[in-house]
Amino acid sequence: MHFFPRQLKRYHDEDSSTLVSTIKVMAGEEPYETAVEHPAFNNGKLVVVEGYSSRKEAIEGHYKWVAIMTHAELPDKLVDAQNSPISQILALLDPESIEYENMEE
Repeated sequence: MHFFPRQLKRYHDEDSSTLVSTIKVMAGEEPYETAVEHPAFNNGKLVVVEGYSSRKEAIEGHYKWVAIMTHAELPDKLVDAQNSPISQILALLDPESIEYENMEE
């Protein structure tokens, strides 16, 4: 059962405060996206990491991001996928604003 009607997949580990959420979006360049949340990135706030053109790609991408975010060695940084018009504007104004360094390193 999903928390929200638009939610496809959700992974949450309370011990590490890791969340990976893949949903269907209404105002995205791609109709599906995965966002991750981890204390090491963006002050523990969500970062949209990938957009997808199909449900199948979104589910595969979800599992990819669960593997990435639960690996013993986290990425050096996360980059916003710029799936929304707002994030695209922010990237044009300040390209560094969409990059989130790993603060645990």
